[in-house]
Formats: sequence, C-alpha cells, structure tokens
Amino acid sequence: MIQLAKTTITQPTLPDDIEWPKATVRWWEHLASTPGADSWTEADWDNLMNAALIHADIWGSGNFASVPILNKLLQDYGITPAARRQITQAKVKQQERHTPLDEIAERRKLRVIEGGKAKRRTGT
Repeated sequence: MIQLAKTTITQPTLPDDIEWPKATVRWWEHLASTPGADSWTEADWDNLMNAALIHADIWGSGNFASVPILNKLLQDYGITPAARRQITQAKVKQQERHTPLDEIAERRKLRVIEGGKAKRRTGT
C-alpha cells in the first residue's frame, strides 16, 4: 500500500549552517503566503529548499545562469504571476462548462442544422 505524503502547513526554516543572502531569506519568508502553499507537502517544501539554494546562488554569487532553473521551479509551484494567471484561467475554463452535454458538443464541435441532422463544423 502506498501512503500519500502528509500535507504540512508549517513551513520549515532555512538551515542555519548556510549563510543565506538577505534577498533569499526575505523570499523564503514570503513563500508561505503563496496561494496554494497550504497544500504543499513535505516533499514540496524539500523541493522548494532546493529552489532556495538556487535563489541564494543567484543573489549571493551572481550566478545568473541558474535563473531559468529557478523560474521553472517557481512556475511549477504556481509562485510566479504568470503561473497564477494560468491556474486562474484553467479554473475559469473549467467553470464555464455547464453540463456534460455542453462538453460533448464542444468536443465534437457539432452544430445542429434544420431537420435535426448534425453536421461537423469545419473551423467556424
């Protein structure tokens, strides 16, 4: 039997044995206020700890080559504004579907014409 990871609401602290740049400490402190953070698991926080190390490398050492890696991690967790917009748009799109019949009609792209016959749409 597979046991799912327990969700945690408490954010771990950054390890004391690393000298963290002030920008990374501030960023880490704000992570818990990210929408959806209350559903992050211990494994998620471990992964975000890796993101903190990358963040510290960028802000502490000026290793800007790591920026795309950090941005990808942040996007995966819905932390960036663009990622939050995508999540919101997906929720809105999901709510727009009213009934199972609406979904079927949308998938098949059918249009009812006179006489009750259905004809497949051709792009309009």
